[in-house]
Amino acid sequence: MVILTTSAASQSFEVIPRFEPTGNVDVTFTSEQQNKLTHTFNLAATYLNGYLTIANTFSPLLVDGQNYIIEIKDGAELCFRGKAYITDDTDFAKFSINENVFTEQSSNNEFVII
Repeated sequence: MVILTTSAASQSFEVIPRFEPTGNVDVTFTSEQQNKLTHTFNLAATYLNGYLTIANTFSPLLVDGQNYIIEIKDGAELCFRGKAYITDDTDFAKFSINENVFTEQSSNNEFVII
């Protein structure tokens, strides 16, 4: 999952694509909450050591707390599909999307080895 901010400054992120793009890539952001395409742009991405780096300034700004589906295409072929979460939080070590979801169940199972 890609984590981005609501900043008006240029942001970059890295993904692992399915294949190395041969030219410019088309990048789309679709809001999961609004269920609509919110951002689309065509740019020359940097591919190095299996990672594709995308750098862009988002206009309109990304919305804090929303999830987006990212699709990167090289022509008609899908190069990457993933999710982005938008937050201005900076303490990622304490950030968990599954906080307080899992609770451990106690058990009295006994195993007998003969």
